[in-house]
Amino acid sequence: MDFMLSRATRVTAQWASAPVQHAVARFWRDMEMTLSTTGFVPDNRLMICLAPALPPESYTLDVTENQLTLCAADDLGAVYGLLDISRHYLGVAPFWFWNQQQFEPKPFATVPEGRITGPAAAVGLRGWDLSDAPWLSAWADATENGWEMIFESLLRYRGNMVRTDKQADLAAAMGLRPVQNPQTPLGAAPQQAVAENPEERHKIWQDSIRTLKTSPRIWALGIDGMGGDPDGTASTAALQEQWQLLNATVPGAAAYILLQGETVALYQEGKLKIPDSVIPVLTPAPSASSAGGPGPGAQHGLWFSLCRRDKLTGNPMTAYPGGDTAVNGMLQGAWRGGVRSFWMVGTGDLRPSLMELNLTGALWCTPDTDCAAQRTAYLRCTYRAPDGWALTDSALEDLSVCLRARAESAVQAGSPPQPVGEAFLTRSTRLFASAWLCGKTQGPIQELAALLPAESYAEQLAAYQQLCTSALENYETVPRRPPCRILPCTAPWCRRKRKKCKGRAENAPKNPCVALSFLSTEITGGFTGCTVGMYASANGTASTNHAAFYWFAYQQV
Repeated sequence: MDFMLSRATRVTAQWASAPVQHAVARFWRDMEMTLSTTGFVPDNRLMICLAPALPPESYTLDVTENQLTLCAADDLGAVYGLLDISRHYLGVAPFWFWNQQQFEPKPFATVPEGRITGPAAAVGLRGWDLSDAPWLSAWADATENGWEMIFESLLRYRGNMVRTDKQADLAAAMGLRPVQNPQTPLGAAPQQAVAENPEERHKIWQDSIRTLKTSPRIWALGIDGMGGDPDGTASTAALQEQWQLLNATVPGAAAYILLQGETVALYQEGKLKIPDSVIPVLTPAPSASSAGGPGPGAQHGLWFSLCRRDKLTGNPMTAYPGGDTAVNGMLQGAWRGGVRSFWMVGTGDLRPSLMELNLTGALWCTPDTDCAAQRTAYLRCTYRAPDGWALTDSALEDLSVCLRARAESAVQAGSPPQPVGEAFLTRSTRLFASAWLCGKTQGPIQELAALLPAESYAEQLAAYQQLCTSALENYETVPRRPPCRILPCTAPWCRRKRKKCKGRAENAPKNPCVALSFLSTEITGGFTGCTVGMYASANGTASTNHAAFYWFAYQQV
């Protein structure tokens, strides 16, 4: 018979490591969110057992009438098993916190009888880079459980490592392996930069390894000025020495080296020799033809970011310019090229990149995931309510098509053309205007030379105008739909006063005399300009109603 999971279910584990304790506490919280106190099944329990014979990070779930037996290979196997139960049977989505998922508590959750297998993910090491997320970091610091929510989301997508400058101990306690900063290999870069001789540098590396060896981590190798030698001999010797020191002190340690600039060419030419157990990581993500290195069968990794913060092509406040389709093509291409040992994804400030992160989490588990199907599934999960309200299939398809078209219509610049973020349009326009106002139009703007190559200011401006015109034409092909509707709050799960929503889009306050120029970049020093969006108004009165917007379109009048 099926197992009836209720608030009365006892959860026990054969071992009490920190990750397992966190996982059990999180599972109890999920049950409290999704199950009511009206259901009671006597003598049923969820038992977590250690099964070292299973592949690492995997689990099996045996279901009988009175017991769920979760056999896990290790800590992460137990963590993933409980999170999968929460997702598939309690209905807690991986991004439940960020999408503000609401729950209608029910007496029971049914788990079908039989055996369920939770295999290990396809990619070996997989995680998020949170080091370039200033707004997310500030929010997490100011919120009681902010960092815990971030790490929990990563675990729900079966991540097992994280690059963070803060709360690394909490990440480790929850089961994630902190990743060393590639700019501070072995944790000793500041000291080794001033080391005057090889013996002194050797001692610095050794002392750093001994200091950090007790806590689990992904180690970074590398040296300052690596790649400065044309034949790679000195760099190869230094890397071999680092690995020998690390492996002698921490046998079997997981380590990587981030290859950038001229070191990529040295590695691809076979001049830079990297120890077999160390993962060479490239950025941007390598394709099937660009991984290079020792050849087929060698382990490789990638490191890319969904958020760029450079002031010319960045997208600090919006989604990845190429959308999930571009992410899908890049990651599947890397997988086909044998890049399967290490995937690190820069999240930016997380919220703008939820859909792309959802796809990434699916791909590192199942590389042949269908991008369009994953997008639709994410939208279906996000735009729904516990009372049964959800977008229709046709509405979901419309929304999916619109999101794909937005990404395909993104402005592209450079050689070869690449999608660029909102910073390109705001920064380029300012540069052209400033050059004209200051009389500096004798030659092209050098800051734009890589993206808009030209011989003169006029040619460069004409190229920019053509690029903007083409982008406008592309955006005009995005499917148009009727204006959005404001829906009254009728859901029983929405614990608010049930009265008809009086907000109407046409009643939104308008004031043509407001000077919007003060929102420009020139005045506020960093804001990207005026924005337009939807909101609902209760006409000046206090209200606890909500509005759900299906579609938003702007038409100049």
